[in-house]
Order: sequence, then structure tokens, then C-alpha cells
Amino acid sequence: QGADKVMKKCCDALKIMNIRYFITDGTALGLYRNGSFIPHDNDIDVAIIGDYDVKMIHEYFTRKLKMSLGRRLFYKGKVQQLIYYTSDEIIFDMVFWTKEDDGYCYVRFPECEYPCKLDYKYFESESMYEFFGTQYPLHAHIEDWLKDRYGNDWMTPKTEKGDWRDDSNYFDK
Repeated sequence: QGADKVMKKCCDALKIMNIRYFITDGTALGLYRNGSFIPHDNDIDVAIIGDYDVKMIHEYFTRKLKMSLGRRLFYKGKVQQLIYYTSDEIIFDMVFWTKEDDGYCYVRFPECEYPCKLDYKYFESESMYEFFGTQYPLHAHIEDWLKDRYGNDWMTPKTEKGDWRDDSNYFDK
């Protein structure tokens, strides 16, 4: 199976489980900028919006989709990331964003010392993108989000994937 088929299968599963999500990070960048996956990117990135039953997600991905768990990250008892991969080693990476108590931003903790925050405007609605005949949700205000995420040069392709912290404007380094 190709990455496009894995993305469809996994996103369909999220819809079945009534999980709100966006295509995000390198996958959103590639689809929006290039109309395809970035050749040197090695995963399918999805932002999960809100709190969901991790056990339900795990059961669905391992039992129904026959995928293997690659990583499960928690911070202060809340899931931050679930990564599953296929037998062909196609990676489906889900990061979990929750609304801050002040209601002005969403936050996640990919590593305890690296809280990522984004303005709520990127999560409150969505823009749709068609890829291989399927509509996928992207962050609202997609070009502003890409600029906030990757910087002013987000339209300039890179030739290799670096460390995500060096490639991110989510937080001050």
C-alpha cells in the first residue's frame, strides 16, 4: 500500500471514531505546496483536536487496521502522540492538541521541555484539500499557519528532513 492509501484508511478510521483531526506538519506542507507528499518526509502527520479515548484508538489501529504501535507519549496523564506503522513501515503520526484554559490557544507537549502553542484560530475551523479524490481537513488559514509553522520561506522546498525542533516555529528555541 502507498502512503496515500494508508492516509485514507487511517483518516477514515478517525472519522468512524468521531475524532476531529487535521492533516498537519510536513504532510500538510507537501499537499498544499506541492500537491503531493514531500519525498524525504517519512510519515503522515495528523493533528488530533481534543481529548479522546486512547484505548479505543489503539484497539482500532492495532486490531482493525492491523498496524503496530511505534510510540505512545503522555505528559501529565494526557496523550500527546500516538504513532502507528504498517507492515510496509508507512508511519501514521498523530499528535494531540488541547485547548488551553484561557481559550486563546491550543497546546501539546511533544517532549516535556518543549510545549508547543498555536493560536486557536488555526483549530476552530478547517480548510479542505482534495487528494486522490478524498477531501482532507487542513488547518484554517492554511497559509498563515504554514508561515507560523515553517517561517516566511515555507514555499521554498528543502532537500532533506532535519530535526523537527529546528524546523518548527511552534516555540522559542
